[in-house]
Amino acid sequence: MSTILTSGKSPDKRDSFRSYVKFGPTDRLNSSDDVPINEFGSESDLRLLTDELIAALCENIIYYPAFGDNRFGKILCTNFRLCFIPLAEIMQDPCCSRSLILADKYEIPLCAIEEIHYCSIPLEPKRLASKKFRPMTGPFSTLDIVSCIKIFVKDFRVFAIDFQNSQFAVSFCNQMFHFSRPSRLTTLFQLARFEPNAELWRGETPSFNSKIDWESELQRCDPNGWRMWRVTFFNSDHGRAFSPVASYPECVVVPLDLYDHRLETICANWVNHRFPVWCWASQQGCAILRSSDANTDSMATEHLWEMVRNNVALAHPENEMTEIMDVTIPRQRVASAHSALRKLCSTDMLSSFLETDNQWYTNVSETGWYQLVFQCLTHSLNVVELIVDRRRSVILKEQEGLDMTAVVSSLAQLCMDPHFRTQKGFAQLVQKEWCALGHPFGLRLFGASCATSSSLADEMAPVFLLFLDCVSQLVYMYEAEFDFSQAMLVSLWDLATTGLTTTFTCNSFKELVGMGMRCDAFPLTRFYSSEHCRLFANSRHAARQLVDQTDPENPTDYILRPPRTAAQVRVWSECYLRWTPPTHTPKGGRVVGDLTVNELCAEVEALVNEKDRLSAHDSRDRPVVGWRHERHPAAAVENITSGYPYSSPEPHGAASYAADSSSSRRTGPPTPRSGAVAVARAYGRPAANAHDGSSPPAERSINAPTQVSPSSPVQSLHSRAHFAPTVRSTDRTAVAEERYEVLRTRPLPPTPSSHSPSGKGGSFSTVV
Repeated sequence: MSTILTSGKSPDKRDSFRSYVKFGPTDRLNSSDDVPINEFGSESDLRLLTDELIAALCENIIYYPAFGDNRFGKILCTNFRLCFIPLAEIMQDPCCSRSLILADKYEIPLCAIEEIHYCSIPLEPKRLASKKFRPMTGPFSTLDIVSCIKIFVKDFRVFAIDFQNSQFAVSFCNQMFHFSRPSRLTTLFQLARFEPNAELWRGETPSFNSKIDWESELQRCDPNGWRMWRVTFFNSDHGRAFSPVASYPECVVVPLDLYDHRLETICANWVNHRFPVWCWASQQGCAILRSSDANTDSMATEHLWEMVRNNVALAHPENEMTEIMDVTIPRQRVASAHSALRKLCSTDMLSSFLETDNQWYTNVSETGWYQLVFQCLTHSLNVVELIVDRRRSVILKEQEGLDMTAVVSSLAQLCMDPHFRTQKGFAQLVQKEWCALGHPFGLRLFGASCATSSSLADEMAPVFLLFLDCVSQLVYMYEAEFDFSQAMLVSLWDLATTGLTTTFTCNSFKELVGMGMRCDAFPLTRFYSSEHCRLFANSRHAARQLVDQTDPENPTDYILRPPRTAAQVRVWSECYLRWTPPTHTPKGGRVVGDLTVNELCAEVEALVNEKDRLSAHDSRDRPVVGWRHERHPAAAVENITSGYPYSSPEPHGAASYAADSSSSRRTGPPTPRSGAVAVARAYGRPAANAHDGSSPPAERSINAPTQVSPSSPVQSLHSRAHFAPTVRSTDRTAVAEERYEVLRTRPLPPTPSSHSPSGKGGSFSTVV
């Protein structure tokens, strides 16, 4: 059987498997513990989308997931995705289902494949970590031999496929390589083949591409801003052969005294014609602007910058001179650091994981990724201090004005504007700073554009993923200040690397509108199940609103300060180590804390409402904020780990991996709480093991929350809330009053970020 081209409209499949096992009357699969069998020729193998084609198929292959048992089955490659169909598969808990488009475990969009490594000689399962694998840099010839391949995914997953019993490995790999390396964006199935009118991919008109959107944002930030700034249609292509600035939307905001005829004269002096445009302003009138660098460095250029600074100063209420901040970071540095981090975190076997775990902190430092994270946070801290403390407007510039200005501007706005710390506000921030102002997602994430058919791999640099890591640092430091959780950031990471939405695929609004696509990334409910979207809400933030009785629609106006020291930056284990079970804590981690907070707040809210109902005084003046969270999807999962929902809730957890490590070739006894394991198990660690010598106390204070005595009321309250069944007896009111009294009289333990310079960081530092 050679390469197959099968359409979803007219499938042409043949039965290629026949079972010779005869079932008796009592042998049928009729219990919940049985394993369903997938018939290889059935039409239920894979439901193809409209215009989706099966390009290649290999049967009798063995699939090796990372840290899991191998599966026998077949694998298909379409022009959209890679799909493995196991012969026998145990049904998974429906609460772990995430994507509405793809099967979470066995389907991967082809554009999400980072690298393909192959081996020409047969390998034993224990030798899958062999160095005999070589990267696939081009199509194979008919004379090449492919016995086994390893696929590295952009979300840091890795799995192997054994083709020893299949005859069409070369053809299959060539098809997979072809569709995973788009020469131009229009060849992506997500953009070229999906029906624009399909319900799932029908989005709204792009935000911040009209005068109304920019005027609304200007009015929201500064009610008097319309006196200092104006919305211009200078970049509109109406009546012109082309737009002056290809990466800007039709409408931008500029100082009131900077007229269009002057913009036409000066815009050519900036790289990519990206002259300074308004992004955000504080209530005091201090603004953030973005631009590229000047084309040449001369006296004329200095005069040009001076003219722009004077125009921005006139828009300042006190006419303060504008500061210009260079935030340039070479994108090649971002690309190399991300590649090194992916190689470090993409492990598929315990032996290879243990080799890197001994030197985990050294290996992470050598990637250079977190030096970049800290550098971006430092730039954003400088912007916050200029605007808040010195009351100056700031112009952010870099060489092309497409990457780091978006990172620093977005982080500064998150710190100073509480609206952007909500789920709705964060979506608006991404749409404004990244989509409307022209970050080239197609070039940076996929190395492709609509303008050329040649490969642009040297343009790839995951700057948006760097931004998400920076945001996760702020969420960790000031968890009670953010309406969204780390889970939403991880889901945004996955959505950006799959190419499922034009928001994270096109390079500008011009490409988006020119292709006639309206596939917005928000709301995320378009792509993720309702069960998974429940994880996006931050329980700590809602708990503080409940206890403080604040309005969720009007968050507290509090200035966040990014970390001043590199020691405050932590590894984003929720994203990078989610596919590494040895780092997961059984019945621990962030998800266990969420379950505890949800139950406590639900009962506190019920108790407060009951007291208000029974009280004699009138409580109508007190704002009522109910517990708005739905039932946590992890509440129905047994054997849960800190890797939920990305790790399967199987009986063997991280402890079994530590026990199995004794049989490896590693020198000396295993230390399950060292290196990456210590980082990922920071939450849920018993107080008795707060410091076991596996890492210095300074590192432990950064990566692990402050623990309290197991005999304290709060600790016993947490244990009872999660590990004991919910109270359903007539003493429920008494128990609720006891819990409410504990919450009222004693604050919950803060996280280490409460030691930040602002003094208000941490998960529970402001809850009670």
